[in-house]
Amino acid sequence: MARNRGSFFFLIMVGVLGLLGEVQAADPLRVFVSLPPQKFFVERLGGDRVKVEPLVPAGADPHTFEPSPAHMKALSQASLYFAIGIPFEKTLVSRIRSINPQLTVIQTDQDLPKRFMALHSHGHGDEGKDQKSGGKGKSKAQGQGVESATHSESHDHDHGEPDPHVWLSPPLVMAMARTMALALMEADPSDRAGYEGRYKTFLAEVAALDLEIHRILREAKPPRVFYVFHPSWGYFADAYGLEQVSVESEGKEAKPAHLKALIQSARQAGVKVLFVQPQFSSRSAEMVAKEIGATLEVLDPLAENWMENLRQVTRRLREAMP
Repeated sequence: MARNRGSFFFLIMVGVLGLLGEVQAADPLRVFVSLPPQKFFVERLGGDRVKVEPLVPAGADPHTFEPSPAHMKALSQASLYFAIGIPFEKTLVSRIRSINPQLTVIQTDQDLPKRFMALHSHGHGDEGKDQKSGGKGKSKAQGQGVESATHSESHDHDHGEPDPHVWLSPPLVMAMARTMALALMEADPSDRAGYEGRYKTFLAEVAALDLEIHRILREAKPPRVFYVFHPSWGYFADAYGLEQVSVESEGKEAKPAHLKALIQSARQAGVKVLFVQPQFSSRSAEMVAKEIGATLEVLDPLAENWMENLRQVTRRLREAMP
């Protein structure tokens, strides 16, 4: 009887240990990303196989973000980090690798075609507009934007820094999704089929969103221009044949000549809306809007629900254009 009881408890313990082993094996992959929209992407691709944390919290400004000791401690326990090309990552990645050499860092923006945030563009229709492909391309709405206040010759002095806002273009997100899905499969090969299925589903969702945005914006009349305070929406504008005109240049305060030309152009174009984003103070934007005779509206490039956010952004941009 005692021998049977011992065998019974032995079997129970084997079962319990087996269950614990299954739970341990099913622990989600710990993944860090830089921004909230990336969290949306990785969760769509990883499902319950991943636990995703963004470094920059909602409402924070990525330009001034500095990771806390708590962030660094959490990163020391992560398996993957998906970078996206924003400035703070340049110093962060080396710091991460010093505390967690085993962490795999994936540069999701690698090989994507980059646009540039112009420092000084002088010429008809180019002031305040960003340059695509290193400044080689011309504006889609040439002559419709801000006229140069000081030069009649068209030439560029400096194309500035690469625009980091790649996640605001659905076509570029589809390219990044492949990079992310492959990295997740490599880190968690036991669910390769699951990642492949979720990747295909996500691509279909993004492709449908892309078509939806095209349908909403196709009736907008030329010059299809919208005015923003901070130049976050250049990739979105490129994807859908729009023109972004910004008050700031590379996040820096506008120079008087540029600001004067922009206000004059906006008045002539009858601009009624100046778009701002919630991460920055709107005080300066309010003064510019008053000079133009426009109202301020908020577009958030860092909203976590990326898909629904782009739907709302599309509708608001369409309403702001003729």
